Amino acid sequence: MKTITTLQDQILHREKIELVGQTCTKVALLFLVLFVSIGTTAEYLIFANSGISLSFILASLFFAAGLSVIVRTIWRSIATAYIKGEMLIVRYLIGKSKITEIRSIRSTRSIRILGIRFTTLKFKLDGGLHSVLIFGIPNYIQDPKTIIDTIRKVA
Repeated sequence: MKTITTLQDQILHREKIELVGQTCTKVALLFLVLFVSIGTTAEYLIFANSGISLSFILASLFFAAGLSVIVRTIWRSIATAYIKGEMLIVRYLIGKSKITEIRSIRSTRSIRILGIRFTTLKFKLDGGLHSVLIFGIPNYIQDPKTIIDTIRKVA
């Protein structure tokens, strides 16, 4: 784990600073594949047991709704983020990257569960407020809010 002095050295040398160390974004895709596999198996078992019935149609609707919620969450909010210089660079799991200045970050919330840090960043870009979920094994002792505040002070 890196300390605040290591962080300040990286800021002065304009090195890449990852907000969360090893990212676990592939876990989200694994969760999607697992959800699709279990849902498809359940649908097949319901269909094999009762054919096309009300229970099969309801299960299909709930499965489709759950799948759309999971895909929408992955598509819009799960990303990796790092800071280089005074810029925040957000790379979404699926889609394009977004680059903005550090001062455009409005809020940062972070919790740690079982050694994995879950961080939500809200930043303003092109007149709109964007929200990003970043999770992974932490690289620094400090949480991302402290890292961002330190970068603002040094830069």
